[in-house]
Amino acid sequence: MDNYIIDLYGKDIDSIHLKNDADRFVIENDTGRGIITNYHICDGLDITFNNIQMDYYEGNFEFKADIIEINHCKDGRCEYEIDSNTVAFVSRGDLSISNTIDNTGTSYFPTKLYRGISLYIDIEKIQNSRLIKEFDINLSKIASLAKGGNVKIFRSNERLEHIFYEFYNAQKYFLKEYLKVKSIELLLFVSNIDWDNEIKNTSFLNKKQLYKIKKVRNFILKNLENHYTIEQLSKKFDISQSSLKNQFKKLYGQSIYSYTKKLRLEKSKTLLLEGKMSIAQIALESGYENPAKFSSAFKKEFGVIPSKFQT
Repeated sequence: MDNYIIDLYGKDIDSIHLKNDADRFVIENDTGRGIITNYHICDGLDITFNNIQMDYYEGNFEFKADIIEINHCKDGRCEYEIDSNTVAFVSRGDLSISNTIDNTGTSYFPTKLYRGISLYIDIEKIQNSRLIKEFDINLSKIASLAKGGNVKIFRSNERLEHIFYEFYNAQKYFLKEYLKVKSIELLLFVSNIDWDNEIKNTSFLNKKQLYKIKKVRNFILKNLENHYTIEQLSKKFDISQSSLKNQFKKLYGQSIYSYTKKLRLEKSKTLLLEGKMSIAQIALESGYENPAKFSSAFKKEFGVIPSKFQT
């Protein structure tokens, strides 16, 4: 196995060797935990299956080679720094291409969740591969897409979903040769995309805007028992109502109302597990004055009423 994962996430991560040329890595910090399963396909090509449940991870990013990273997001969201002023977002179903040499060192996951697949391509090692030559894959084009810190983001479509659906299913029984075939299919797809015509609107945010939206989110998180209107939040953080709504959804993938509701219910679940408060008290702490409405919302989210969950 090449050391892409160690280079990416740091030397202090825990790892175990699995069967079938696979290695599993565990990364942790005070915001959560991530599991990365790496399959070495051939010289110059590795595939990882990523399950990240944390706010951010600060890694090494000490790549000594020209490594292209192709990511597909199955669930959650990830931030990409485009330049010193701009951030882009990869969300469910999206594909991104970047160069690891240009990575800034920290990955952010706004919804504390990122599941997906990454392909790491060492251009120097793989360019003489028989498979690359046989299928006439344009490595130069793939490499050029990610030069100079540029990140290409291709929005979800039916063809992309089909390719990755089979990737995710392949992991269940892992056939190395099958993953190799799927990798070639993906590289052919990427090298033949007419990026100028196919790329759709990318979700960009100015870093100042990003910082302000995160302040709104943190304020909501600390005051879940209170209800704030868009107008109130807009005035408090000096941002227009339309910008607040649009940019919040870009960053977190949901409206402020939906996101806040989910946070309240997650908080109530934690309080129920602690078992120190009554259901009526937990409802109030979670922003619900009416316990019946709280019970109904909780059941809709988690499939069981609070009293059954608590026991």
